[in-house]
Amino acid sequence: MKDFGLLFAFCSLFAHPGIGQPAGQPASFRYEASVPVTVAGQPLANPWAGGLNAGQFSTLFLNDDAVADLVVFDRTTHKLTAFLAVAEGGHYAYRHAPAYEFGFPPLSGWALLADYDHDGRKDLFTHTNLGIAVYRNVAENGIRWEKIADPLYTEGFSGQINLQVPVSDIPAVVDLDEDGDLDVLAYDFSGHQVEYHRNQSVEKYGHARALEFKRVYTCWGNFESGETCVDFRFGLPCGSGGRLAPGGRPLHSGSSLLVADLSGDGHKDVLTGKVDCNPLQYLVNEGTNRDADFTRRQPFPADKPVDFAAFPAAFYEDVDFDGKQDLIAAPNVSANESGQVDFGASAWLYLNQGTPARPDFRYRQSDFLQEQMVDVGENAAPALADDDGDGDLDLFVGNTGLRNGDSFSAVISRFENVGSARQPAFARETGNFLAFGHSADPAGNGHGGHGGDQPGLTDVRPLFADFNGDGATDLGFTAHTGGATALWYIPNAAARGQAFQLLLRDTVRLPLPLDFDERPFPWDLDRDGDLDWLVGNPRGNLRHYENTGTASRPVFRLANDQFGGIPEDPERRNVVPLVADVNADGQPDLLTGDRSGRLTLYPSFWADPDGAFGAVTDLVLDTLSRRYTSAILGGPLFPVVADLDGDQLPELLVGTHAGGIAYLKNTSPPGSSTETVAGPEAVVYPNPVKRYAYVRVPYAGEVELFNSLGQSVLTRRSILANREIAVDLGYLTNGLYVLKIGGSGGEVQTRKLLLQKE
Repeated sequence: MKDFGLLFAFCSLFAHPGIGQPAGQPASFRYEASVPVTVAGQPLANPWAGGLNAGQFSTLFLNDDAVADLVVFDRTTHKLTAFLAVAEGGHYAYRHAPAYEFGFPPLSGWALLADYDHDGRKDLFTHTNLGIAVYRNVAENGIRWEKIADPLYTEGFSGQINLQVPVSDIPAVVDLDEDGDLDVLAYDFSGHQVEYHRNQSVEKYGHARALEFKRVYTCWGNFESGETCVDFRFGLPCGSGGRLAPGGRPLHSGSSLLVADLSGDGHKDVLTGKVDCNPLQYLVNEGTNRDADFTRRQPFPADKPVDFAAFPAAFYEDVDFDGKQDLIAAPNVSANESGQVDFGASAWLYLNQGTPARPDFRYRQSDFLQEQMVDVGENAAPALADDDGDGDLDLFVGNTGLRNGDSFSAVISRFENVGSARQPAFARETGNFLAFGHSADPAGNGHGGHGGDQPGLTDVRPLFADFNGDGATDLGFTAHTGGATALWYIPNAAARGQAFQLLLRDTVRLPLPLDFDERPFPWDLDRDGDLDWLVGNPRGNLRHYENTGTASRPVFRLANDQFGGIPEDPERRNVVPLVADVNADGQPDLLTGDRSGRLTLYPSFWADPDGAFGAVTDLVLDTLSRRYTSAILGGPLFPVVADLDGDQLPELLVGTHAGGIAYLKNTSPPGSSTETVAGPEAVVYPNPVKRYAYVRVPYAGEVELFNSLGQSVLTRRSILANREIAVDLGYLTNGLYVLKIGGSGGEVQTRKLLLQKE
């Protein structure tokens, strides 16, 4: 294999001290935020925050500096993203603070923050299989949670029952009757009527620290949500015959609630969304808080009504630091069915231009926080290659797709490295590289697309490798088309080291048999010089396909359906594999991402490729506790590695389901000496190299040259014992390379070569 099979040979050459590295830690990373990214000439404040799809927004104090910070829980990824409020230029702005994300418990469905015990620290209310779980914020400084209820109970008509909230819903946690303790309002299981669970803490104990609820209304507000998006029936007193008979109600499918005084009359109103509906409905309360009476509905806000493709939800927090609560709306979906929602602009912000008591919401933007991140929609799939031949690695990011009118197709965004091989900096050059996503089969039509009348590719994932064995790095990609997943590549017609020449009409479809949504990775497992494939299966296992043909005429045979003994696992579906020497110990490692949002490392898996692999998940440094842990990045995940800063350790860029990228700096400890030596030492000179490198070794063997991606850039050359040969590097761009010298007796030596042409 020429491109990926010896990536580990390059990475294993180097040493780097870990940060707080414990003994026995096989590899380690930390979040990195300093690498700049610009879009349309504007720098992004939080480029590597990982994207957002269906955010749920709550403020709280993370660092006890008297200014409220922000956390966003994403229903689609089960990930919470933290932002600190940071003073910059006389005002406050949000900056991604991943260190605080480690302190939260596992979350799913929904997560809201509210201070139930009046200690000045917001507590956490979230979904559990039995209803609602509550975590008390017990941190004096930072974040620490104590679970105090799982589930919450309420007094029903026949005794204590679970306070149930369907996982699809978002309830309201608010002091409705203004007695000093928090109540809960939630739709019943039919999704038609709102139940009011009154907190009895103040009445019973004179304080708000207890969570004792009583269901006092089953149709709070005298209204009922009907079968259509605009169907609301008002004036139905609780217990009256106006309620739908139980047998006439459909199964509940999802509703969201926000309860707040939005009209300034002292009475709490309702903003509600339904699962299959676009608009957010504003229900006006003409009664009191305890005995609410809703009489009409209307779109909201008047300035620009919230109108998502599906299931809107609203959140009421001060996010511009002016002391007035603003309105944020987002889709409450767990998946983007049919690609209806634009996940690249799915956080609508309305600033309060009125007063705290009488809000007046004005539309500000559709991409709150997202506009300051790399966010390509959903399923960001990064890849790295020096396609312009300038000696540094550029970034390519595939995605699931973007909607353009009635069409929905994937794109690849190209971010040019406008920095250097030691100080990367990325600028988005195009959001539709090659424009191939509009074609249903790029290998079959010979042009850029069919127009808007046929479906295009979706879920495009780029892969760079030498697919045809000619020594040049080609562009490969997987994608969904016509209900299937397929693999293509575009051959690079340029000479090695030169700017790529890629023509869509040259696209070749590879005969790798893929089930729908499988994720392949090329690697020469049998060391025969052509690409085999590791294929991640949606059920969680790995498949190994051996190339029994040649590089130019591949034939693939299933060699192992459960590679490494990695079983099917419903908790770790949609596995995406990667092979590289992640920890610089001279051995290739297997790294996977999956639906759980966690990375798994199988160190030195090639030592026993037919055995069961040992897994390591505690890979990312929690800088607050100074421990390595399993970070939740927002799966499924799409990892790629390369040395981006010249420290001779590969950085890890992880694409997320939320459409963003996490940048992880490699802090692994030394795994091997800077230069690997086995047997009598070779002589290689000069270094730096202007054009020719001269090599002499006291045994017969072969030499091969690799770039910083681990890609072979020199066809293997034979070398005789004690005979000097000249290796011509004149066709390559300036940069760092690795010369590998292998002997016929198994000897292996490597040398770093710095090419500095005049």
